[in-house]
Amino acid sequence: MKRKLLPFTAVISCLALVMFIATLGTLTVLPPSVGAQDGIAYADEPSADHSVSMSISSQTPIIGSAGSSTYSLTVSITNNSQSAITTGTLRVSTNPDMTFSTTSDMQQWAEGSLDIWASGVIDRQEVASIPPGSSVSVSASGSIDDFPLNEITTFGARPILVRYTTDDGAVQVDEHTFVTFDNGSSSTDSRTNTHVTIAAPVVAKSWTTDTSKLNDALMQKEPDDVSSGSAAATQPSQTGGINRMVASVISANLATGAQAAVEAAPSHSFLSLVADPYCLSALAGSAVATSLLPPADADFTVYAQSDADWGAAGITTNSLSEAQASSIATASSSATSPQAASRTSRFVAWQGKGNWTAAALTAAQQAGYTTVVSLHGNTGTATSTYHAVTHTITDQGSVGILNAESTLSSLTSGNASSSAATAENSTAGRISRIIAQTSLGSVTQVSDSNSEAYSRLFIAIDPSSNCSDLDTVLSSLESAHWVSWDSFDTLINAAKNAQNDAIVPADSGISPETSNATLAAAQSLAASHTELTRFFTSVLAASDESDSSGSAASSSSSAASATASASASDSATASTSASASASSPAAESSSPSATDDATGADSASGNSASEDSSNSANATDSTTSTDSAASANSATSATSTGSAASTKSAASAAPSPSSTATESGRRGNLDSTLWQAQLEALHTAYAVRTLGAALNDNGGTVNDAMGLADNVLKLVHLQQPNSVVMMSSTASLPVTITNNAPFDVQVSVSARSGAASLAASGTDSVTIPAHSEQQVTLTLQAYSSGSTYVDLQLQDCHGDAVGGSIIVNVSNSLRLNDALGNAIIAIAAILAVGGLWRQFHRKPLQSEEAVSSPDTTSGGTSGSGGNNGDGSNNTGGNADGNSNETRDAEKGADA
Repeated sequence: MKRKLLPFTAVISCLALVMFIATLGTLTVLPPSVGAQDGIAYADEPSADHSVSMSISSQTPIIGSAGSSTYSLTVSITNNSQSAITTGTLRVSTNPDMTFSTTSDMQQWAEGSLDIWASGVIDRQEVASIPPGSSVSVSASGSIDDFPLNEITTFGARPILVRYTTDDGAVQVDEHTFVTFDNGSSSTDSRTNTHVTIAAPVVAKSWTTDTSKLNDALMQKEPDDVSSGSAAATQPSQTGGINRMVASVISANLATGAQAAVEAAPSHSFLSLVADPYCLSALAGSAVATSLLPPADADFTVYAQSDADWGAAGITTNSLSEAQASSIATASSSATSPQAASRTSRFVAWQGKGNWTAAALTAAQQAGYTTVVSLHGNTGTATSTYHAVTHTITDQGSVGILNAESTLSSLTSGNASSSAATAENSTAGRISRIIAQTSLGSVTQVSDSNSEAYSRLFIAIDPSSNCSDLDTVLSSLESAHWVSWDSFDTLINAAKNAQNDAIVPADSGISPETSNATLAAAQSLAASHTELTRFFTSVLAASDESDSSGSAASSSSSAASATASASASDSATASTSASASASSPAAESSSPSATDDATGADSASGNSASEDSSNSANATDSTTSTDSAASANSATSATSTGSAASTKSAASAAPSPSSTATESGRRGNLDSTLWQAQLEALHTAYAVRTLGAALNDNGGTVNDAMGLADNVLKLVHLQQPNSVVMMSSTASLPVTITNNAPFDVQVSVSARSGAASLAASGTDSVTIPAHSEQQVTLTLQAYSSGSTYVDLQLQDCHGDAVGGSIIVNVSNSLRLNDALGNAIIAIAAILAVGGLWRQFHRKPLQSEEAVSSPDTTSGGTSGSGGNNGDGSNNTGGNADGNSNETRDAEKGADA
């Protein structure tokens, strides 16, 4: 039995072995004449040599009866190596039976990670040898009437595989792209339209400060229509004038993508511009903003992280509100036309660096925004989970969310969907992908639920991207007949009735580095805001503070003007002065019209007096004294009477306290309250711009805000005194204080010695008139010799430093004075000792001469005509003779 089976088993084994070898040979070796199967490969086969690159220069994105009848493609092949590459072949193939229905499949194909058997070769072209560093351009094409394109009968996107290989097999480069078949609205194609909305934010990447106009604001050179001197100037008009002043000082440098959108908008009516109100003036020609962003495109996702710190910097939800955006837009020159005004009634908040968390959405709603734009994180990304409009409920109520389709937004903005999607590095590759992906919502193969989800698309242009080919991309999109263009307003209205709930992330998604940087910026802005506020509350003179109080009190009424506020304050000051005068008994008999006359004179003179408030007060006091001169004592009467004539005329010519306060609180037609409002508005404008989502200025706006506060404080400063050389133990140090501010300031000077051997005294508070200088004198007291310094510092009314300090070198010559005194004492001692020595040694010498010279003595006694002695001897002789005569007389008397 076994012997009979052995031959049969052997035959079967041999046949199986032969069939296996034949099959293996067929699979591993494909002859060039395979025809339709030529060049077939899986999409995930790697390139053998990365020194060769290939990019798509052009291709046909849509074929079919509603598109092109011929598919054509041109690629550029570059040899990046140091040696020439051999001849090769370019093959372009597709799979006519494969229609994309999901975004995930489309993305995987673009990245070369989806296995699709590209069975149909559209064209094959020979490629010549490429020298090192050179490029060659190769074109391929195929008709829709030829295989394999004639096999495509249904609407949708198909894969295109572009493969370049060298004949020696050393190089293989693949590109994965798309083509969309569209045969129009035929009876066999029941596709529906895809509603697409494209919007671009018009925002700035940086800001430029006009230093000349900034100096005008610092020196109180008001805008043409900002005047508190007119009773018609209401608070709203002041706000508009301030906004115009800010816009004239700070101008926008549009982000690259925003600039491209502004240039493309006139040619593509479906492109909606959503503008930062500060950037409206940058709109060119017929480009009009359909909606407005928060001021400076403020990022609520960043603001919500540390709203307390931003509040300390002067930024609140009111600073970012719809009302503020509307006010800025109204003041903008490009929003003054009725057309622009009628189309900028919509307000939306654009997503910034972080996610739209519940806190960020609440902050946006508190600022008045009920619709926000989400770039990521608030809806699904798959075809079945993406929704262009969703909504959610926060503590502030319902908020509509417009969800941008992230892939299409990136592609339209000029970026590839990923680094692996190399075909999308070219404009042609991106256009083919965009058009292919917009067809997903219209293909009949997609289920009803998925079709409904992806049937509305929102594309948001990235303002920070290059977008150099935006106009070309939008023009190509117009050839997609299945696309129905919806305006941005239509999308906002759809969001109000959205049925799908939004995804609300719990985490902001902001990196720690970004969080730390924004927190540091907020704290720096808070510090500069504090310094700016301190200048107005603690450095400006009291008269300015009264003006501020009066203006602040009257500003509670929206119809109250700044002038009325200032006038109320001035009247209050005058009443206070009159009350003070009336408190004395003499004032009871004074003329009640004296103060009124002075006030009337102030109104008539138009604040022309140059004296300060103290001089005016003295004039008023003198008037009161004159009117009561009859009841005063004679000395006082004489003084008062002597000034009576001048003070009575002063009632009509000299300024009263109220007029002086008006002069101190106002220069030109601008009072200190409005000046403060302008500078604080500038600081707030810089701070708000720091929150800009597209801002990329390396902290420029923070530095500008800090520089503004620093420049305001520098309006009042000390001039550098000369070095001091003390010739005695005390000396005076004159110091000049300069006030370049347009209003009076009240400061003091503190002095700190650098050594215990020197004491320096500061000054009491002094008032420096506007645009003037005043000198104060400090006292220096030296306790010993040496050299040191004095540190001088301006201080406000609370004793806090104003600006930087200055150093004055001080040296004294007390050591030189001590040496000179000691030398004088020593010389005096020497002279005294010498005089004593001479005195003691002179008398013995005279006695010896008298004993040893008798002739001289007797000669002197017997006669006075001797000429052999000098004058002294003769005198001595006379003295002896006289002495003898005296003794003889005494003897006679005794007898």
